[in-house]
Amino acid sequence: MNESERETDPQERKEPEQPLGRPGFAVAADEPARRDPLERHAAVGGAGENGRRFDRLTQLLAGRLDRRGVAGVVTGALLTLSLAGDASGKKKKKNKKKKPVGCRNGCPPNHICTGGRCVPACTTGRPCGAECCRNAEVCLNNVQCVVPCNDGRLRCGGVCCGPTEICNAANECDDALSDNLIRNGDAESGSASPNGRTPVVIPDWTGTTGGTTVVAYGNTTGGWPEPDDPGPDDRGVQLFTGGNHGVSEMTQTASVSEFAAPIDGGSIGYELSGFLGGFGGQGDRATLTAIFLDGDGDELDRDSVGPVTTADRNSATGLLFRSATGAVPVGTRSIKFVLTQTRSSGTSNDGYADNLSCVLRVT
Repeated sequence: MNESERETDPQERKEPEQPLGRPGFAVAADEPARRDPLERHAAVGGAGENGRRFDRLTQLLAGRLDRRGVAGVVTGALLTLSLAGDASGKKKKKNKKKKPVGCRNGCPPNHICTGGRCVPACTTGRPCGAECCRNAEVCLNNVQCVVPCNDGRLRCGGVCCGPTEICNAANECDDALSDNLIRNGDAESGSASPNGRTPVVIPDWTGTTGGTTVVAYGNTTGGWPEPDDPGPDDRGVQLFTGGNHGVSEMTQTASVSEFAAPIDGGSIGYELSGFLGGFGGQGDRATLTAIFLDGDGDELDRDSVGPVTTADRNSATGLLFRSATGAVPVGTRSIKFVLTQTRSSGTSNDGYADNLSCVLRVT
């Protein structure tokens, strides 16, 4: 047989050998065509934890399986899993749906989580604080179920206010129509005089004549009232005194025009009050006056509290409560308040005053 026949002899012609393994995995250029699958896995796997792990597995399998048969298939599958694991990285954590902050620890029995907080699982009505309101009730301040009052207003502190009362900031029924009309009536705004005699700027008060000033309770420069002497239970740390002048006076004016309608209807009253006093057996004294003015500033009427006499105080240093009530004159549009302190003896004007107040009430 000549050479040309040998090249075309079908029995002698062989197909090129194909490398084992999955299609798509490239074989190194210098790798033999029929390289052992176990060896080729070691080449592809490379170093690292995955390579070492699967090398060990393929070695174990090689001892039990035919190197040219099943071992090649298993090795290819292991190699595929190894590469897929490397590509995906760490295991994905399951995304758990977070509960709202107020419900992370769960809710008590018969409660559900709504809007980040646990509320009663009401079968009727709606949640209100820790309870469920019935159909006839309304939720007051998101904490209390109450029945509306007959006049349409909500209850105040659990009760219905009277027809002339309002619900004040303390959630209590009150017949006060206004807050305290006297600003800085407790002498707490501004600084105190170092000795009770030197004048100081007194916020909210104007028209000061004489030496009206402010002194601290317990000031040791001249026998001033002590924190435990007679006086307001809710006193601050300062009070008014008359300085060194025989007569000291200061004023301020408050508008009441916003209450014009009820005032002109004759249904508004006032309560004027304050703590007034003096020093020991001396007759120094203080008086608080309210002057009711019309829209033109003309006086309609006036009222006053004080003075507190030496006999009232039993010759003891201190302040006593005094008050006066009455009807606000029709046509009143502002009220002028005047604090007058008068010296009777000694060098200091010890006409003391504190917690001055005037409120309007529905009569």
